[in-house]
Amino acid sequence: MPFEILKYFQDGGESLRYEKADIISRNWICAQLAGAEAYLIDNRTWIKELEKCTFKFLQVVHKSGIKRYLVFNGNNKLREFMSGTKYGLHHTKVMRITGGAGRVKQTWDAARGAAKDSLKVFAKEEGKMVLKGGGVAVVLTIGMDMAEWYKDYSEIGLDGKRKKDFYDLAAKVGIDLIKGGIVAALTTATVATCLTVAATIAGAAAAPVILVVVGTIAVTVVLAYWIDRADKAIARTVGAQDSSAWLAKKARDTAEYLSTSTKDVRYSHYSITRKSPI
Repeated sequence: MPFEILKYFQDGGESLRYEKADIISRNWICAQLAGAEAYLIDNRTWIKELEKCTFKFLQVVHKSGIKRYLVFNGNNKLREFMSGTKYGLHHTKVMRITGGAGRVKQTWDAARGAAKDSLKVFAKEEGKMVLKGGGVAVVLTIGMDMAEWYKDYSEIGLDGKRKKDFYDLAAKVGIDLIKGGIVAALTTATVATCLTVAATIAGAAAAPVILVVVGTIAVTVVLAYWIDRADKAIARTVGAQDSSAWLAKKARDTAEYLSTSTKDVRYSHYSITRKSPI
């Protein structure tokens, strides 16, 4: 990596002091922009086709009961992916937009799928392998984590030890991947819940499809912020800066214990009741 780019991300982990929790940093902003771009990449097909459309929930009373549909209008061009003008809320194409709104099981399945997709770099869709935006965001996140870590790793204190080691790197990357999955799942569930409430009000006015796109990205950023804030708050209760610092310390202490303890010492408290016949 060119030194200028490495330096940019190494120094990007410092808080910008925009709020008391010190969550927002230059790298944090880059991560949110990457997440937004990942969402646009993974959903580019329907976003492009429906960008000028509006949607409205339609409630129809059938003999079998009440069913709700999502109706699209305002765009007369030929659409290949979203070829219809009306879809049931359980339709797989609509679930990509609404996150499974309308049913708890659909929402759960969509949220779980979003968490898995957030870690995929490549995936098979419609019979071919495609590059996943979520995976690109993950690669960028790991790269920024490594840049921040390398800056601390390169510093050697008065005790002759490095400021951070490989336990810190593994913990930082692992925690960030978990957070990414949680944010993806919660975003999907939140969007689905909001649209479910709207679906129950069948006479609601039509809204632009772009509102779903902007709303989803906004929800993602807000959730990412509050999850990071909760992470720091919980870590402070155990005397750590954040969960990755706490996890790294635990892993380091465990490794140190295993390296300094012998089998005889660890099992010396067991009494021998009888001798083996061999």
